[in-house]
Amino acid sequence: MDGILAEVGRRHIERWLSVLLLPGLIFVAVAWTVTRLGHARPFDLDAVASAWHDLADRATRSTADLIVTAVAALTGALLAGLAAHGVARIVEAAWTARPSSRTAWLSRRTAALDRRVQAQYHGLRITLLWPRLWLLIGDEERNTVAAARERVWEAALQTGWGALYLVLIPVWWPAALIATVTWALAIVTARRAVTSYIALVEAMVDIHQSTIADRFGFTLIDGALPPDAVAQINDRLHK
Repeated sequence: MDGILAEVGRRHIERWLSVLLLPGLIFVAVAWTVTRLGHARPFDLDAVASAWHDLADRATRSTADLIVTAVAALTGALLAGLAAHGVARIVEAAWTARPSSRTAWLSRRTAALDRRVQAQYHGLRITLLWPRLWLLIGDEERNTVAAARERVWEAALQTGWGALYLVLIPVWWPAALIATVTWALAIVTARRAVTSYIALVEAMVDIHQSTIADRFGFTLIDGALPPDAVAQINDRLHK
């Protein structure tokens, strides 16, 4: 048990570093740098080098100065990470809203999957079945599906970081380009991740027909649940 808890703790720390702290530190570094550049000289590398040289000199004058600089950077990174996380939650909520919403393309893909499964398996409702099937599949399969769903969240988080760069536009116009490119990459990543996630969920239904039948006490006919069994399963799950 101690080993499991240690592994969970290690992964949590790694995730915190990769999705919040490191991108946050990059944002803080960029924000601090561009405020020294402004609109007039947005790509002045000599000014960048000089500004960072001065910062290093001030931070290394004493241990106290170094600690203050480090704490300020980490605090800024954490606050930026929390802000990006908040924006990502809003974006993900928009993606998973009612299928009729223009932004809810993840919900629309899920609804399309539900229709395909109904057509193939005599009306079986994946939206009702999936939470139960999730508990029945193996750990390796569950981890694979979870990783695909996690990539959707990471894409939403990427849009959050893109949104933060909008704050820098009043002092450094190229921040608009960074935000635009970040959003574009996030959308491409999200669509690929959703495609992978939906395909994996559909695959779980395809290869676990016998698992579903055994769990609900039915027998497969020609490798699939018969219509009367599907109707009973849907009725039991629709609460």
